Amino acid sequence: AIRYDRNFSDQWSTFIGGGTGADGYCIQWTSTNISTGTGGGGVGLIANSNTINALTFTTFGVNYVTWYKQNVSQGNQTYGTSWRQTLYYWLDYNHSTSTASLYISTTNTKPGSAAFTYSSFSFDTGSYYMGFGSDKKRVNFHQV
Repeated sequence: AIRYDRNFSDQWSTFIGGGTGADGYCIQWTSTNISTGTGGGGVGLIANSNTINALTFTTFGVNYVTWYKQNVSQGNQTYGTSWRQTLYYWLDYNHSTSTASLYISTTNTKPGSAAFTYSSFSFDTGSYYMGFGSDKKRVNFHQV
């Protein structure tokens, strides 16, 4: 686990396709190294008090991103582009403003403006694991 009470940036890409689709996935920060999140529509989210921030990407039947703060949904935001292609993501966190900016693109070039901005996206001085989860109940945490 490492501290996140400073600026950081993450970058990843996904491809979701084939079959009837999937429920989605999540990126989350938790204070314990837990390896199993909720399956099905839970998109791998670890639903307990150890999760400080999480972003879920729901892809089955809807296209939206949901931010969870301390396991409480802060609301859904619709994303209009189809998930059935490679999508590129950048997440920039500014600690002094407690703001996270999520950029999404269909190319590997970071857009000039964020698709979504989350205020009060904050971390205390504790140490956290960052991980990805999916609707298959697999979450792998790693030190970054």
